[in-house]
Amino acid sequence: MSWQTAEKFLELLAADRNLQTHQKLADAWTILALTRFARGKGFIFSEADLKIAMESFSQQRQANRH
Repeated sequence: MSWQTAEKFLELLAADRNLQTHQKLADAWTILALTRFARGKGFIFSEADLKIAMESFSQQRQANRH
């Protein structure tokens, strides 16, 4: 259970339209719901880990835009 696992999940989610569709169908938009959705896909991490990963992922995406 680590933020790195959560970050890998976010990277996959950003790149995989099929997974994005599943997220929408599951209505997984909150931290809790997204953590549960990820667990169903085999990614095990805590809500705190997801929050850290989201910050890191957001910073990486912003850096890549510049």
